[in-house]
Amino acid sequence: MRYGNQTKFTKIKKGLLVCASSLALVAGSSIASAQERQYSFDVEAQTLEAALMDVARQSGVQLMFEAGSSALLKVDSVRGRMGVEEALAHLLSGTNLSFTRKSGGVYVVSEGSGFQKVSYGSAGGYEAALAPSGQDESADRADAVEFETIVVTASRREQNLQDVPMAVSVVRPEEFTTKGLAKLDDVIAYIPGFTVNNVGQLNAGSINARGVSAGTGASTPVVGVYLDDVVMSENSPFASFYAVGNFFFDGLLGDVERVEFLKGPQGTLYGATSIGGAVRYITRKPSLEEYRGRASVDLSSTKNGGFNKTYSGRISAPIVEDRLGISVAGFYDDNNGYIDRVESGTGNLIHKDINGHDAYGFSGDLLFKISDQFDFRGRVLHQQSEWEGQVGVDLTTDRAPLYRPLTSSASFADSDLESTVFSGAFEYQFDGVSLISSSSYMKRDFLKEEDRTGLYGLTDSVAGYTSGTTTSVPSTVLVDVGKFSQEVRLASEGSENWEWFVGLYYTDETLEAETSIIGLGGPEPFNLFTNISAVKYEEYAAFGNLTYYITPYFDVTAGVRFAKNSIVLDAMGSGRFGGDDFVSETEDTVDTWMFSARYRPTESVSLYARAASGYRPATANVSVLGAPSFVRSDTLWSYEVGAKGNLADELISYDLAFWLLKWKDYQTTSLFGVTAAFINMDGGVTAKGVEGSFTIRPANGFSINPGFAYTSSTLDDDEPVTVFGLAGQQLPHVPKWTASVVTRYDFTLTSGLDAYIGGGLRYKGKVRTAFSDAGSFDLDNPSAGGHRGRLNFPTKAHIQIDLNAGIVKDNVALNVYVTNLLNDDSYSNILSNFTGSPNLNVKGFPVRPRTIGAVLSVDF
Repeated sequence: MRYGNQTKFTKIKKGLLVCASSLALVAGSSIASAQERQYSFDVEAQTLEAALMDVARQSGVQLMFEAGSSALLKVDSVRGRMGVEEALAHLLSGTNLSFTRKSGGVYVVSEGSGFQKVSYGSAGGYEAALAPSGQDESADRADAVEFETIVVTASRREQNLQDVPMAVSVVRPEEFTTKGLAKLDDVIAYIPGFTVNNVGQLNAGSINARGVSAGTGASTPVVGVYLDDVVMSENSPFASFYAVGNFFFDGLLGDVERVEFLKGPQGTLYGATSIGGAVRYITRKPSLEEYRGRASVDLSSTKNGGFNKTYSGRISAPIVEDRLGISVAGFYDDNNGYIDRVESGTGNLIHKDINGHDAYGFSGDLLFKISDQFDFRGRVLHQQSEWEGQVGVDLTTDRAPLYRPLTSSASFADSDLESTVFSGAFEYQFDGVSLISSSSYMKRDFLKEEDRTGLYGLTDSVAGYTSGTTTSVPSTVLVDVGKFSQEVRLASEGSENWEWFVGLYYTDETLEAETSIIGLGGPEPFNLFTNISAVKYEEYAAFGNLTYYITPYFDVTAGVRFAKNSIVLDAMGSGRFGGDDFVSETEDTVDTWMFSARYRPTESVSLYARAASGYRPATANVSVLGAPSFVRSDTLWSYEVGAKGNLADELISYDLAFWLLKWKDYQTTSLFGVTAAFINMDGGVTAKGVEGSFTIRPANGFSINPGFAYTSSTLDDDEPVTVFGLAGQQLPHVPKWTASVVTRYDFTLTSGLDAYIGGGLRYKGKVRTAFSDAGSFDLDNPSAGGHRGRLNFPTKAHIQIDLNAGIVKDNVALNVYVTNLLNDDSYSNILSNFTGSPNLNVKGFPVRPRTIGAVLSVDF
């Protein structure tokens, strides 16, 4: 926490309490046995306060520290494998301080008995309802206290989550992966303000935040995804356009310490595509002292599906002690699916469990401490997934299964997605200033092979062949994306009144796509459609951030980013429906801004206000009669006020935010004839909402973490031509209400054997799936109304319940779980594609049926 010169202002207090617990706790680990366990400590020589914080984070124990003037004490480093008490003895050697262990496993470091708590956080694990705590009456209150300080880098600086003047949720992956929730969309279901638009493919669809939705067609993402400082999202819409859907990076099974969910536009810090928010995977740094690692196996069975297996592991070790360390991690995920393929028209079974997938990934991470001031970190990451295309359940226009539940007549499709990332970062500490340089290259390849015989039924007549001679119509889609990014920034170390950083950014993104559809069975193959496209996107940007501390408890921040973007599309077409060759290009300059203020009226309340803007870059357009030659950037301003604090002597913590946003030049897709193209809507979008996250601790070891979000995101005007929408309609894929609650109770079974039981509930309200209401058209002949594209078949509101329990002995944990306990059979999304009567196809993408499993993990 930083409020100008923090030490100066805490000296006047009777005592300073620092309460912290590890961000890397193994689920269910016992505080009571902490003194018996050995930990790999890597605590630098620094102030006593900072060193104790490190001990708490690295071990998972809870510490109370009465500092007084001793907050200025300097202590030596503590490195090596040892117990908590041994580490504390090293730190306190030569001081007039000592430690005692209270019941419940809380360590108290003091020379007196007065305490004042100034840093408090949630141990909920899935959200961040964090706030400073109020004053305790005696040191003995430590027996009932459970604290956690969560340090985040959402604002490009390390800060206590309590001090970040915007809404941020933080999760530890193990809190979910050990409970059968190993996909990013599972986690997002427990994050107020975030949702996922599922389209029936692994890690496919769009992440939406606070009423900012990517819409119903291919588009540039509205939520940026980052691996540390490496952007994992494309900045142009063409990857999703040619691959027929957005793909987002899912790193939960990698070597990830935490995931930060940043709510609201992040244009000044993270640039384009973070118009609604950002998701940041923060990885663990390689160890420079001791070996550490983790291995786990997850075995489960899904109702109406098959047996699933997930293996993951990571290890970190020093190569040269104190100077050079390396980490290696990997996973393999074999999921058998639960949707069956049936014959179109008859419903006869052809093949079971066609929506399964195989995925694997590995990473290597190198940390080189060249000197005390100079660090280098390099990483390589590779992930690959294979699945059977987009698989949805066939539905009637009444949203009932056309054949049987969980069946699809989708034609055969084989998809493969491969992602590789290389990155390197240098950091040099000057006197009062840090220089950070980050470089990365991301390569993403997508291949889809599909049988489209059922879609192109007129191939014979188009080719001039005798009817019935065409036996199959195979198609191939190949998309290769390469993205180089470079960022350099200078950041101050901070002073009593000022903090600042400035930076430069450059990215070069290229895409090559080839789509071919061929008719087979006649005298010779017939070219129905071939398109070869090349896209180049470039961005130059300069950005900066300045914070001024008016008082230790009140500060203001301003940020700005200036960006110049350009995009060029070069396409060549051939075949019956191939189109003409063309070149389209555009460039644009965009500025984004951020202003915030934060104020602590008391030590148990933190208030903030924030205004920020974001954008998606302008883009070239495909050559379609009636479509614009380019699409303008869409821009958004968001206004937010929030409060974080606690009530009832820390029994209840809260994090509340109220927000309003205005969005103009909304980018989406529209059909022109039977071909899609990008457009800007004529009118704008207004969204408003409220979010809340809470932590309730009715008893020691027992926590309840509810959260909710209300979102109204509607069109300002009628859009009768572009998307067939009406003023006041909610944006597609944005539920008005979402809610969740997580409970957990930790207890000790016997000496050395700890346990927990827990559960979760996630609620998602109904959503529109398109602007055009199906009831406005004759579903037997929708073209009579002149409509092409998607119709609104809204999903129903649904609730899923998850249960879990586990036991822990030393470094071994066994967790058992049930997800979707009541086997809710709702659809998370429904898509309809209409290109003219009678071609109206309605597909539903069901939530995963009840799954029962167990996770065995070992930490070492």
